[in-house]
Formats: sequence, C-alpha cells, structure tokens
Amino acid sequence: MILLLPQSFCFAKCQPQSFCFAKCQPPLRWGGSCSFQLCIIPTSSNLTFKVIKLFEKPYVEIFTDGSCSGNPGAGGWGAVLRYNGVEKELSGGEAMTTNNKMELTAVIESLKALKKPCRVKLTTDSKYVCDGINQGWAVAWRLNGWRKSDKKPALNVEYWSELLDLLETHEVEFFWVKGHAGHPENERCDALAVAQTKKYLQQQG
Repeated sequence: MILLLPQSFCFAKCQPQSFCFAKCQPPLRWGGSCSFQLCIIPTSSNLTFKVIKLFEKPYVEIFTDGSCSGNPGAGGWGAVLRYNGVEKELSGGEAMTTNNKMELTAVIESLKALKKPCRVKLTTDSKYVCDGINQGWAVAWRLNGWRKSDKKPALNVEYWSELLDLLETHEVEFFWVKGHAGHPENERCDALAVAQTKKYLQQQG
C-alpha cells in the first residue's frame, strides 16, 4: 500500500508496527511545531489502516506591546491573549529597563502563560522583535555565540535565548503592525504597558 501525503507532512516511526504523520511547516523538524499528529496502525487481519488522531494544537492569538520612560528607565509591557473567543490581559514592568526588553518580555510572558503547545498568531508593533525572528537574526546570533554579523555582541541575549526556547514548544507566526495607528488590540496593549510604566515611575517618587 502506498500512502501519498502533502509535502507539509512529517513522517516517523513512532512505535512498533505503526507510523506517525504530523502536519508541520517546513523546515521544522519532527517533534517541533506540528499542528496535529496522526498515528497510522496496520490491522493484523488485512491491509487496512487504523488512523488515530493523537493531538491537535490549540490556536491562540496574542497581541503585545512594550513601553519605557527614558529608555533606559521605568518600563512596562502588556499583552492580550485570545483563545476560542475568550480574552485574557497580562501586564508587568520593571523599575529600570529598556523598550526592547519590554517588547521581548511581553512576548515571552505571553508564551509562558500558555499551558500546552499551541499554534500562535502573534502581533506586535516592534520591528526589533519581528525582524529578530522573521529575518532569522536571533537564530544566527545564537549560532555565532551571540555575536552579530559585524562581530559585535548581540544585546538582550537572555531574552532572545528564552524566546527561542519557547519557539521550540509553540508554532508562532510573527506579524508587525504600526503602533499608535488605531489597531484596537495594539492600543489596549499600549495602555497596559504605559500603566505599568507609570506605576514604576510613581514608586520612584
């Protein structure tokens, strides 16, 4: 029997006398960010196959933003998570940080809040975050010992390292949106981030 699968499917022998297929996005490796997995088990009585759906990753929308007063200075981050019509807001901040750190933190904390591997559409107004992932910069920095193409040390290494680790668990697509341009969720995230920034500024007197 010959099974024909779309190119987007990965293949592996998952247990004796059975095979597994997972719908992935190349070039992700087996066991990485697959949206669902099927176990194909030949029956003993004939040449038919029993198909068992093992898992399907939930689809989550995430919107994030960061804020900083002074850069460096007091800063905050905000996020809106949406799953199956239900929304959750997250926010936090630090007394001394930078805008890029808060942008990264918003993404990291949002992904850490997910309780299982998910497919994620993540929208941010940070070119730094989007290009760092979509252009492959962060992966290249890590491969080069956290040095950029000009041999200078990459910044915010601990943040990028944690984010890349989380991307091994979740299948995330990053989308950029212009900030302060009326995007509803981005405006909400900005308000959350700014509120946290103001809180830490007030604490400093």
